[in-house]
Formats: sequence, structure tokens, C-alpha cells
Amino acid sequence: MTAAQEHPAQAGEQTLEELCQKAAEHREHGERHGTLHPTVWQAVADSVVPRVAVPAQCAGLQWPVPRILDAVHRVAVADPAAGWVAAIHAPAGAFLSRLDPVIALGIAGPRAVIGGSSLPVGSIEQHQASVRLSGRWPLVTGAPAMTLAALAAPVHGPDGAATTRWWLVPRRELTIEEDWDALGLRGSASYTVACAADIPFEHGICLTDEPCVDAPLFRYPLYGLMAGSIAAVAQATAERALTAFRRRAIVVVVICAPAWSRDSSRYWNSSCAVLVPSGSEGTSATRSVSVCPGEWAEVNVVPLGRRSAGS
Repeated sequence: MTAAQEHPAQAGEQTLEELCQKAAEHREHGERHGTLHPTVWQAVADSVVPRVAVPAQCAGLQWPVPRILDAVHRVAVADPAAGWVAAIHAPAGAFLSRLDPVIALGIAGPRAVIGGSSLPVGSIEQHQASVRLSGRWPLVTGAPAMTLAALAAPVHGPDGAATTRWWLVPRRELTIEEDWDALGLRGSASYTVACAADIPFEHGICLTDEPCVDAPLFRYPLYGLMAGSIAAVAQATAERALTAFRRRAIVVVVICAPAWSRDSSRYWNSSCAVLVPSGSEGTSATRSVSVCPGEWAEVNVVPLGRRSAGS
């Protein structure tokens, strides 16, 4: 009897859900320590996120763009910092589509976690079949989980014109400087990465070149996929903020009895709503507020999140 094997789609959904659960559980760790909890880093590496844009020929999943963006969004809802990590690692697998699949699989292996930097701050010395890549690249998100880095550096042609190429560098050739200190997305561990290594010339790619793997995902501009992933994090962060606002804010519904103003110049009989901070989250109360100069009225205080659809 053979053991039943789980369908890859089901396994992928399960690891994604586990990542979201662990990211939510340990969200405060990133704020305190400037890096994700070790459990979350391991969940990132074990999940489908780093492989959703890796070509199928390289043992990747090659998901369609909308599904990739949805996965990033889900992680970001659990924890925006973990979502930012996912927004980098998820589209980065598409770098491998610019290499011969055999070479790509040899570099990355079947479980690559790719990060890197698009800042062309490195320098190269060209040799016959390789380059000496040197430099320091700041803001490399997800460095603790990274197994392969795509690092940008300018290459000068015979006419002196410079083009940017990305060089795929194994983790063992990198030095990670834990210098990340920011107010937002603290858990993303966007460290500086240093490198001084000989890299085969065939391990460099140019994003404007035609992909070696012909598929809709890889015909989609890689920078567009990266931008969409970042937008998914921004959307999730805004949704989290709005949810928190709804929990903490209340609406003051002001209902005024018929009354003359003090100077008897007008008759006032109306209602209005005022948004104020909640002093007692999730409760209702009655307060007195000044609704017009010199006039007071009893009001109903209603939690914003508990208002009826018609209120």
C-alpha cells in the first residue's frame, strides 16, 4: 500500500496559513528586536512564498501574478513587517527565469530564498569568465532567511556606456551587517550586505533581456511584480489601521430637543454626529457635549464598530 500524498496546492495553502499564523502570533517581537522571531523566519523559508515566482523547471511553483499578490497581502495582514519580507522574497524567484534553467537550478537549489538589492552600488572587475564583485548594499530585506542574493552593479560596455546587471551570489559569499534600525516595519531586518567574491559571468542577468523561460509570469515585467507586491503590503497595512481605528473610535450621536438660542435669533432642532476617541473601548454611554456656543445636549455615545448599517 502506498501512502497518500498531499496535493501540492493543498500543501502550499497549508504552509502559507502557518506562516500567517506565526507572523501574527510573534508580531510584537519584530517591533522590539528589529527582526522577525526565529520561528517566523523558519516559517518563511518553509512556506511557498519564496518559490511562488520560481520557474517550474527550477523546482518552483510559477504561480500567476494575482495569486502571488494575494499571498503577499495575506502575510501582510498578519504582520506588515513579515508582509514586507514576503513582498521581496516572493517576486525575487523570477530572477531565475533570466538564466538557463539548468544553471539556475544549480545555483539556487530546490528551496532557494532569494533577496537582494536593486541599488547599483557594487563594482566589478571583469575577467575572462567571471567578475570580481565588491561592495556594500544597504536595505536588503529578509537577509536572515536569504540563501541567494541578487546584487546590482553597473557594467561598462566597449563604448563606455553603463548597464545594470544583477549578480546571483550564494549566502556563503556574503557578510551581513545587522544595522537595521527604523521606526516602521522593524521586523523586516533590512540589513546591509557586503560581498567580495568571484562570480561566474553567466550568473549575471539583465532584467531587460528576454527570459529563458517562456511563460506569462515571466513576460510580466519583474519590476511590475515587485511594485504590485509592495502595494499589497501597503493595502494590508491600511486595512489593519482602519480596523484598529474602528475598534477604538466611537460616534457621538447628538440629539437636541427643540430650543431657542440664547439670543432668540433662531430655532434649533437637529442632530449631528461627532467622532471622538474611545475612552472605554466597546462600551456605550451618555454624555453632555457642547453642540453650539452656550448650548448643551445629552448625547448617546456609540462604538463605531457596533453601529447598525442604517446609523
